Amino acid sequence: MGKRDVIVIGGGPSGATAAFVLAKAGMSVLLLDAAVFPRDKLCGGLLSRRAEKTYKAVFEKPWDPAIEFASHGAVFFDGHSKIQSVEHVWPTYFTSRTKFDAHLLAQAAAAGVVVQEQRRALHVYAPDSRVQAAGGPDIQADFIIGCEGVNSPTARGVGLPPLSRRRLAAGLEVHIPRDLFSRQPDKPEIYFRLAEWGYAWLFPKRDCVTVGMAGLVQKNRNLKGNFTRFLSGLNGGRLPEVRWKGHPIPFGNYRARPGKANILLAGDAAGLVEPVTGEGIAFAMESGRYAAQAILAAAAAGRPDSALSRYLESYSRITALFRQARIMRHLVFQRLTQPIFLRVLARSQTVATRYLDLLAAEIGYGEYARFLAKVLIRRFLV
Repeated sequence: MGKRDVIVIGGGPSGATAAFVLAKAGMSVLLLDAAVFPRDKLCGGLLSRRAEKTYKAVFEKPWDPAIEFASHGAVFFDGHSKIQSVEHVWPTYFTSRTKFDAHLLAQAAAAGVVVQEQRRALHVYAPDSRVQAAGGPDIQADFIIGCEGVNSPTARGVGLPPLSRRRLAAGLEVHIPRDLFSRQPDKPEIYFRLAEWGYAWLFPKRDCVTVGMAGLVQKNRNLKGNFTRFLSGLNGGRLPEVRWKGHPIPFGNYRARPGKANILLAGDAAGLVEPVTGEGIAFAMESGRYAAQAILAAAAAGRPDSALSRYLESYSRITALFRQARIMRHLVFQRLTQPIFLRVLARSQTVATRYLDLLAAEIGYGEYARFLAKVLIRRFLV
């Protein structure tokens, strides 16, 4: 049985970020992942300015090798009807998770992280901080970070319940080669009212377009049928002969306590997907960084069991945003209020640009909510 300072389970953005920060600080870090990298992962691949800021605050190499497309605009739809288009806004970047995750993990390995692929974590034993993983002996560590997604064995190991199914979304996605697509988009496209409590999207990339749809599971009993019709309508009535992917997505059901004592959760394992925009990568990297910083502080104090309380100090900044976003999404997605939001969006380009400011973390949810309230009062009550 080996012993490490930290075991990180999962090599996605949260795990790679946490492992990199810890290794750069001199900790011995073992990262386990069930896959072999580069590997594919369901994700629209949108990287916001928030993600860019977090990446640059942590990693040393530029992220350009993993970026496939960049845009300074966006197009919004009500159903299939275009209602708004904006230009000259904060950039959004587009990547494939195959490239992006491998880029982060390579930097973690270069920093000294021992990466073991094809080692699925089967069980986490909290009392002695031990991980049972396929393909090798059990491993112990002073700290463990679970970054393995929605169905987290780390969460189970510390006795946490599964993420609330009421707030889980289902996501469907397909990558269509540009030479098989009926047009050549150069801006992200967001489609409302095609999924209940969710949206559909088209993201341009270098050699393909990524088309997806996501919505709360309990509200979308026929998501596959809706996605089929959406795809057909986008592509001139033809369904592309490419493979679909599907995956559960946290969508407002973040964990209030992401772990226990010296065992922490980050990224999707903590439920950190923003409840309005659906952004996950930025918050995965942020939470991975915060978890690593909490562990470093706990180790320096000689108090491994204080890691969670230290983590909560910074983690709460993310959940405070998510609480505000959960309130706001009633306006954006609720059946009675969504038509009002879309009417305002169609009439005001500023509503769209401020929405993208929110995505870029240039304004907060409180500021956006106050702005929307003023617009609604001005347009409907004055």
